[in-house]
Amino acid sequence: MRALLPFAWSRLPAAVAPLRKAFYCADLFETRVRYVPCPSRPSCLLFTSQNGVRAYLAQDWVFEEVPAYCVGQETFALAKMKGLKAHFLGAPPALDLMETFPKDQALWLSGAHIAADLQVPRIPIYDRHIRSFVEAQALEVVQSNQIRNVFLTSGQLISWVQCKGLFFQGAAVLSERLAAIAKADLPMLEQLWIVPDFESGVRTLYASSFEEKGFDHERA
Repeated sequence: MRALLPFAWSRLPAAVAPLRKAFYCADLFETRVRYVPCPSRPSCLLFTSQNGVRAYLAQDWVFEEVPAYCVGQETFALAKMKGLKAHFLGAPPALDLMETFPKDQALWLSGAHIAADLQVPRIPIYDRHIRSFVEAQALEVVQSNQIRNVFLTSGQLISWVQCKGLFFQGAAVLSERLAAIAKADLPMLEQLWIVPDFESGVRTLYASSFEEKGFDHERA
């Protein structure tokens, strides 16, 4: 095991399934819905994660016939399956899709921790908490020196690594904002890769893990 992925393998695209042997997957976080008062009706909704869609549908209010713009195919597919008036905005990172998006007219329903500020009116409708029993297992594996790299998917995860005093040689992050936080909080990192999405992050960490052995990761 060469890298830690802080989420269930089932969250990743099937295209990277052959790479699984190189990773330790610890589904560290659980999602808890925040129940919030009904806001003013927006012209459209913005979802950047499947958790956002699920938390929205768990509220006591849902806006009928309001377009729901979704970042990522998985988020779009879930919103469409759940009966929302879903539109595929594009592939992540979300920040790259904001140039023509009607920011002032939209409402972004997100988690409490975000990878980048999209400059869109936002209401956090879910939180991510670390599962204590999974955390204990992950800490044991990381401290056994079997793990070289990590996928830092949020500022919350960077804080966890810092607070636990964990050492990683390299890390993949999903945005410039997370890269800046990682550089400041984890100065021991020797390498830091900024990747656009989960799949490219997994491939980047996989390639790095096998560089010294000359492993042909493109054929895996």
